[in-house]
Amino acid sequence: MICVIYRIILPTKKTLRTWSSLERSYTMLNGLFYTFTGLLGLSFFTSKSAIAISGWLLFLTSLFMVPWAGIWKRSPWLVLTLALYPLAIVINLFSLGGVSSAFHTAGSLAFILFALPFYVLWTNSRLKKLFLLSSFASLIVACAYSFYTLATGYHGVFTGNERITAFFDVSRWGLFSATGILALYIAVFQKSRWWVRLVCFFGLISATVSFIISNSRAPMLGLLASFIFLSLFTDRRYLKGLFIIALGGAITLVASPRLLERVKSIAAVQTAPDGQLISENTSNAGRLYMWKVAGDFWKEQPFLGTGMENTEAPLKKFVSKQSEEYQKRYIIHTFSFRDQHNSYLNVLVQFGLIYFIIFFGVIGWILFKAWDRKKIQSSPERQFAWAGIICFLIVGIFYGEIISYGSIVFWPLIPLLFYEKSESPRTT
Repeated sequence: MICVIYRIILPTKKTLRTWSSLERSYTMLNGLFYTFTGLLGLSFFTSKSAIAISGWLLFLTSLFMVPWAGIWKRSPWLVLTLALYPLAIVINLFSLGGVSSAFHTAGSLAFILFALPFYVLWTNSRLKKLFLLSSFASLIVACAYSFYTLATGYHGVFTGNERITAFFDVSRWGLFSATGILALYIAVFQKSRWWVRLVCFFGLISATVSFIISNSRAPMLGLLASFIFLSLFTDRRYLKGLFIIALGGAITLVASPRLLERVKSIAAVQTAPDGQLISENTSNAGRLYMWKVAGDFWKEQPFLGTGMENTEAPLKKFVSKQSEEYQKRYIIHTFSFRDQHNSYLNVLVQFGLIYFIIFFGVIGWILFKAWDRKKIQSSPERQFAWAGIICFLIVGIFYGEIISYGSIVFWPLIPLLFYEKSESPRTT
């Protein structure tokens, strides 16, 4: 008995060497996680390729840092979120696209997995600060580049017709800059040092100007809905901000009649005698017709879909079987056979009804479980998560971002919905 106690209290040299080795390994993993977090932040608003590379490295590192024991009991929402990725690949194997679509899914839907490293990141105050600071630097660089494009490509004149982007295509830059605006808008209202709020205010103004010159209508709607949500359901202080936004928006629209016309075109939709929605605006008409055709087309392969990136050939075949009147009415020059320009229809058409129900069912269940108004009101992190998700889901009505790299602004917000202030990292 004395020998056993001796062995427990005083470990052997071999045990001490094992402990030392484990400690060195954990220190190395921590260092790698910090490095990849900084790299992801620096690339967040500037480079799609760098986002993918640093994000994958961060994910692989996080596999060894998450306490997997009891994860289902502690965070079932995380398990369900991650399960959406392999399930999508399996379902695509049985779709029209088969193995090819499964490979496309493995690449395009991989951003779902980013929920895992952010599960670790958000609960470590140092990691959180590192990511926010590096992504702020990335946002400022992207805004500066959009201003440079305006100055050199358009002689510094914005009339309301131009659509000026940064490092991404213009629609995604609208979404990314809107996400940055929401984060900085919330930060400005928090109690912090004056110079911190001043820096955040500078970033907010820069991102707002860059957002305006991107001239993206869907992110405008998403941003407006998020501001209204923040004002009505979280902190009443945001009502002051909403008033300032309304006043500033009105002045901007009055100063730029063409921008005003573009904003008004959002509602330029009428109902035809047969009940079909139509529009004289070609962009609106293109989307309305794509949605109409997609609503007819998905029934051809209702349960398993066409497969990812495999819509064009089956859709053209479907359209060719329709009447000449149907083709002339709906297949206009802005019609796309590859993308339905709607996240919800994209999932339904390409992945089928089974995955559609599971996918949005999981997201809906997570949002239901995360809703706690008292916690949201007391947590700027949760406020940002809800505002960002609302903005993204509204943009998803007009763009297929949920299955593209644009979803990088969505999946990291899922763990933030359950944010609890803690100084100790949630790691093994």
